Amino acid sequence: MLVYAGTAYNNSGLHENAAKSFAEAYDLLVSFRSRVNEYPFRVFPLLDELSKQESETGSFEEGDRAIGRAQLSALNGLSIAHRALGEYSKPIKYLRATYSPSVAEQFSEVELDVVINLGDTYLLADQYSEGIEVFKENIDVLDSLGKDSESGSLSASFYIQKAVLSNYLARFHIRSNRLDDGKRFQDEFLKFAEQAMRSAAEENAADIEKIYFYLLSGLGDSFLSAENYSEAEAIYEQALAFGSSLLGSHSEVEHQVLENISLINSNLGFLHYQNQDFSKSSEKLDASIQSLSILSPVLDDSNSLIPSRIQHSNFQLFQKLLVAQNRPVEALSIAERARNYTFGEFSLNLDSSFDSFQLPEAVNLSKQDISAAAIAHNATIVYYSIVSETEVFIWVIRPEAGENAIQFRRADLSTDASALGLSFPQNTPRSLSSFIDRGRQSTALAQLVRGTRSSFGIDDATAAGMAFSERDQQAYLQGLHQLLISPIADLLVDIPNDRVVFIPEGPLALVPFPALLNQDSERYLVEDFTISTASRLWTFIDSANSHNSTSSSGISQAALSPEEVLIVGDPVMPSVSFSPTTKPTKLQAIEGSREDATEIEAIL
Repeated sequence: MLVYAGTAYNNSGLHENAAKSFAEAYDLLVSFRSRVNEYPFRVFPLLDELSKQESETGSFEEGDRAIGRAQLSALNGLSIAHRALGEYSKPIKYLRATYSPSVAEQFSEVELDVVINLGDTYLLADQYSEGIEVFKENIDVLDSLGKDSESGSLSASFYIQKAVLSNYLARFHIRSNRLDDGKRFQDEFLKFAEQAMRSAAEENAADIEKIYFYLLSGLGDSFLSAENYSEAEAIYEQALAFGSSLLGSHSEVEHQVLENISLINSNLGFLHYQNQDFSKSSEKLDASIQSLSILSPVLDDSNSLIPSRIQHSNFQLFQKLLVAQNRPVEALSIAERARNYTFGEFSLNLDSSFDSFQLPEAVNLSKQDISAAAIAHNATIVYYSIVSETEVFIWVIRPEAGENAIQFRRADLSTDASALGLSFPQNTPRSLSSFIDRGRQSTALAQLVRGTRSSFGIDDATAAGMAFSERDQQAYLQGLHQLLISPIADLLVDIPNDRVVFIPEGPLALVPFPALLNQDSERYLVEDFTISTASRLWTFIDSANSHNSTSSSGISQAALSPEEVLIVGDPVMPSVSFSPTTKPTKLQAIEGSREDATEIEAIL
């Protein structure tokens, strides 16, 4: 259970929790293995994350091997968690001590994952020279074992180990700008991979082909990182051809193959974007999005994280691609499609009464659709889309017709908060409970959102014993105003009815927009505007078109059924702090809200 818990934590981005679970699992399994003869053999296979099958022979030796594989699963998960936290020395130490080249025919996939994890860790740590030294040593040991093999014939496990080691040696050399050596090891990798696939038993063929496909695409990744785009494209196209041949042949690996195909197409989209070949970039991104659209409905929470990240990366790059072509309205349509995709992911986890709920994922919104939404609600809509860790796109949609109804701006998030010319408290704690802290830690956005929430008594600051003055709180609110409002301040002058609807994304949903403070005027945003927030633009477009049978984009309209409406009344009220120096107090119930909800229910 600890291994499964660690995997769930890794998939959720809670890598510190994952590291703790995997470490406990590993220590427990070491203890089990040292006392193997004291336990019934049927317990051991249940610990084996990979096979999940009972022992056929019932031998203590088989139980011992099962625990050993479970240990490796815990170790692999532990290394992934540490890598995600930017800690590379521990995974390298653990994995180096664990991997031992072998010519045994029973060399398992989880043992091979140790080698792959070690190679990936060296790549992420930019420790190419050490990686070359260690992987060459392992190749020499493996060659020596091969020469001494009593059988005289070498197994598929020998060749696939050689292929893995050669693949990473090629990648280390490519990343070190030693292209000739990289190409030499690339040829070695292709040769040994072919021998492994030829000599593999039928029951192992799918696993070896999947590993080859993963390694081949990884080779393309290294060329891409080295900005050797022509070589990267050639390798990626080779990998796509091989991956496509696997579809339909091995159902047990089809999901993983389709996921890797989508990632390759996504990387090719980026490659062509970098080469300013926008037509090819669009083609590859479309292919990646379509692959993931096929894949998403059949995934559960345990294996949907990576496809979700690829898809969001596709939508982000697509927006940048369209803006680069001076097509900001189309970029907004893609941003909203990404928002609907996120909402769709969430709705898949709701109960079965929502199974028939369909989202307009592929809708192409026109300028008229978007403008009509603002006009219908007589409000200026401010739409944010985070396209990278350091950049956010902003659209301001005024409630009017004409060329200037939709304006586009960018905001730079790359700066450190200290560069904003404001004074902030030092050492604001990270919040393990907030997704603002699951990515880049040093951006001004992360620092300011974290600090703002802490100054309001939210997250971990109070528990850490930190105290914030009113000036501290104002500094955070001024910083967020500079980042998110200043780039569009001129577009918010003389807006009709002073109504503004903010549609934030991701960590921006944690921003208290009404409380943002203008450093020059010393006025809070709520003093100048009537402010509300929404999760998606589609909500407003749907409402604006509710009196028409069809919108200009071809979207059919239908009245909401009672099952699709959530009415909230008489909620449990939270405790809040009304100043940085006072303790939180529980809010009073909203008088009459239960009766209001009941009356609305009767109307529907």
